[in-house]
Order: sequence, then structure tokens, then C-alpha cells
Amino acid sequence: SGQLNLPFQYFIGNGSSQTFDKNFRELGINSLFASADIDFNNYLYLTLSGRNDWFSTLDSRNNNLFYPSAGLSFLLSDAWNSKPSWMNYAKIRTSWAQVGGGAPNPYGLAQTFSAQAVPHLGQSLMNVTSATIPALLTPYTSTTYEAGLEMRVFNNRLGMDLTIYDRTTTDDIVNAAIPPSSAYSSVALNVGKMKNRGIELMFSGTVIKSERGLNWDMSYNMAYNDNNVIKIADGLTSLQLPGATTRTLNGWIYHFEGQPFGVIAGFKQLKNASGQLVFNRNSGTPISGPLEVLGRGVPPLAMGINNNFRYKNLNMSFLVDSRWGGSIYAATNAYGTGFGVHKRTVANGVRETGVQVNGVDQAGAPYSASVPAQNYFQGIAYTITDNFVESADFIKLRSLSIGYNLPTALLVKTPFQSANISLVGRNLLLLYNASE
Repeated sequence: SGQLNLPFQYFIGNGSSQTFDKNFRELGINSLFASADIDFNNYLYLTLSGRNDWFSTLDSRNNNLFYPSAGLSFLLSDAWNSKPSWMNYAKIRTSWAQVGGGAPNPYGLAQTFSAQAVPHLGQSLMNVTSATIPALLTPYTSTTYEAGLEMRVFNNRLGMDLTIYDRTTTDDIVNAAIPPSSAYSSVALNVGKMKNRGIELMFSGTVIKSERGLNWDMSYNMAYNDNNVIKIADGLTSLQLPGATTRTLNGWIYHFEGQPFGVIAGFKQLKNASGQLVFNRNSGTPISGPLEVLGRGVPPLAMGINNNFRYKNLNMSFLVDSRWGGSIYAATNAYGTGFGVHKRTVANGVRETGVQVNGVDQAGAPYSASVPAQNYFQGIAYTITDNFVESADFIKLRSLSIGYNLPTALLVKTPFQSANISLVGRNLLLLYNASE
């Protein structure tokens, strides 16, 4: 509703420019589902299921998909009569499953138009209202193989849950950027094939256990996912995500065949066949090379530690988690470099002495010069993307909770059996940050 007429009065009628719009979206999925569970001697279990979905967001010629699943689990601790006394529970499991889905947004099956306010020769003029070209899409399918092991030992004081998986997604539905000269910004496509392989591990344990005193439970979890785009489409080996462009217009999010999903792409400084840096002889600034992968947009490794403390009616828990292996493009640092406010623009007295460069020029001739700092840093700020791609690794205090369980004596005359008062905070502290 625009700026506030009266400061700190937060209601719609206090807005200086009240414009409203109404938007309606509706989609549906019709499904049939069946499952069967079979067990043998209470320690071997087989689960079978099948599901068929019909998606309203797809054309009726290609809008349904059947996907089955099968899972087998073996309770080793129940089948092993002479198991060690320290083993409380052990389970081995494996499964194969398919899932699928339709287009995420409705009303994308046909082009839509709206009438302009001004007619031409007595006839209404129409505008195209969608920036995405409609396409005959099919449902995407994800096929997963999984195996796992669960164990609890030492009177359930220590537990482990291990999972390995292999997931292949075919015909995933994405929007691909196209040239603006087409009068559209994107086209919806079924992208060929993508694979995820990974491992997930969790350890849980009771560090301190007491009937009346302090209790301390701890858990550690780790997940590593190796992602690879196997195929995009026939005749297409790369795909730029619409709108995923840096503010400096020299970096993008891409999918490349043979690379992880959603990589950062941009330019490094050009090198010749001998590995020498190439500079512009006229300006002394680096020359950018071809478009290439500069880093992962999605970190492959995640880890976290959760602690839970209980003492009488008091309880406290906190979660520390982290991400490793991802990258980030720091446009703020690029602008700071271009405007001369980043620390690199004053390091080692370069404003007084200039930036020393050594390499070759465009013709391959040896080149060495002292380039004025302003010329050099303004020259790289919006061209050499790689200078501003940094590690996105971090460790964060994700959550902290402190609570108190009200004594049951206070609740006798109330309809409540138990009540807890808690103070919860999230994203409270960045313990480690690899980027600037």
C-alpha cells in the first residue's frame, strides 16, 4: 500500500498508494493407491505399493503416471536368538521406489492474452500475458534404490542409522531461458536425466542419564550428496536458469551435462596455452576467458550436532549445523572493488604504486606493466567473475530452546494434562563463515 502516511501505524488504510489485485490459482491431483504388507515370523517384512496420479497441470494426453515401490526389511535382533547382550536392536533394510510429479504451476498448457485499452481500427489489440512458451510436457519420474542399517546398543544408550541411496530423475520439468528477441523469457522443458548418489548417517546417544538429576542426549547427523546432470536434451548440453543472473551481469546459474545441478558459471582471466595470463596492452586490464564452471551452487555436505538437556522441570536444547563444499558469488565485493571501497583496492599500497601485471598481450607478446589501481580494479569488477566467487562454508547456531514444564499441581483444576513454557531462537549466531 505504499509508504506510510503516519509513521509506525501499520494498517492498510495508512498507506499512501493503495493498489490491490486479486490472483486465483487452482490445481489438482487425482490418485489411486494400493499397498500390501507381508511378514514372516515377525522379523522379515515385505511392503509393496502402487500409485497412479493424474495431474491437472499437464495435457490430458500425457497427464498420468504409475509408480510402484517395494521395500524389504530384516530385524536381525529378533531373528538372532544368540545375539550379544549389548545389542538391543538391529535392522537391515532395502527398497526400490518410483515417484513422479507434474508441472508445478497451473495454466501453462496454452497461451493466454489480454485486451489493450486502446483499439486499432475499431478492433481490440491483444497482449501476450505469459512470458513462458507453453510446451507439451510429460510427468517427471524419480527412481530410488536405497539400503540402510539401524542399530541400538548398550541398553539403548547409543544408536546409529546409516543410509546409502542412488536416485535417478528423468524428464524433470524446468524453465529454460531463451533470447528476449523471441518476445518470451523462458520455455518449459522436460530435462533429460539427473543422478543423485549419497550417504546419510546419524549417531544418537545418551551421554548422562539420571532418574532425578541431569539428563543429556546428543545426536550427530551427516549427509553427503553427489549430484550429476547426465543429460539435458538432444542437442542441448547446457541450460541457464531464467532470472538467475548476478547484479553485475557477468555470472549465472547453469546446468551443464557432466556437472552438478545448479553451478555458478562465469569468466576467469584468460590464459594462453602455456598458462600465462593475457592482458589488454592498451589498458593493462585482464582479458576474460570463455564461460566456465566456477563453483557449486548447492553444497554437497551437511553436518549438524544437536544437544538436549533436561534437569527436573527445566529443559534446554541447541542445534549447531553446517554446510560444506558450496560457493557464492559476492556482488557486494565486486561493486566495492569497482567503486574503490573494498580492502583489495588499498592493499600493499597499490593506489600509490599501481598494480603490477605480468603475462602476455592479445598478440602473445610478453607484457609487463604497472597499471593504475583505479583502471585495474574497475576493469575486473564486472568482467572477471572468478575474483568474487568465494567458499560458502559455514557453521551456525541454528536454534536454541529453553523451556520449563509447569508442575502438574498447577494444572489440576485446568483442562490441561501438561504445559511447557519455552523461549526459542533460530539462526542466532554465525560461528564460522568462509566468505568475507
